[in-house]
Amino acid sequence: MATAAVPLIAAEFTKGNFRILQSQVREIIQLFAFIMLPAAFGMMVVSEPIYNVFYPLHPVGPTLLAVSALMSIVLGLFTVLGSILQSLSRHKTMISYLLVGLVVKAIMQYPMLALFDTAGALVATTIGFIVTVLLSGWKIYHLTHFGLVDTLRKTGKILAVALVMTACAFIALKTSMLVIPIDRKLTALVVVAIVAAVGGFVYLFLTLKLRIADDILGAKANGLRRKMRIK
Repeated sequence: MATAAVPLIAAEFTKGNFRILQSQVREIIQLFAFIMLPAAFGMMVVSEPIYNVFYPLHPVGPTLLAVSALMSIVLGLFTVLGSILQSLSRHKTMISYLLVGLVVKAIMQYPMLALFDTAGALVATTIGFIVTVLLSGWKIYHLTHFGLVDTLRKTGKILAVALVMTACAFIALKTSMLVIPIDRKLTALVVVAIVAAVGGFVYLFLTLKLRIADDILGAKANGLRRKMRIK
């Protein structure tokens, strides 16, 4: 997604078509949120069984996987915003923001290790990249004026639906674990499949019902609504 954004935005920026440019920036950010938020939250929910599928049982492993899942949102957004800045011919700006983030990470490293032990390094990295993301987003807004309020409003709706999906997936996880043990690879995989099915259905249903998916899927959203009999 980030790679595809570079030529599109660069072309419109060169032509000076700022209306199209603003629309593209909004759509890229919303598409990222639409895909990445449910994926990361879902991975966080099933961190324990999915860890057991691939690795031996470990008391800390699932926690690190859950933190890494949340961290992937920030890293993914950094990649997207970094690509947009490159498209806007702001390579040095992107690098300088990355360096600021690395400095923040270095400062936060020891305090976070003291607070969160093994997960502290991941938390410090996440904080550093959050700073980089905020700086990058603010710079992109000043360069394009892409409609920050509208983008935050729509992204907030996606976040709300993703959180509802997360709650439903968590309930499905705990219910499944009452009857299916997750200490074996096969049964853990079954639990992951059940939770993924529940979470995926809830997310798709709500995004179609609330018309959130229309901006992302276009005309396909109407077809999915008919198939799922959603009014």
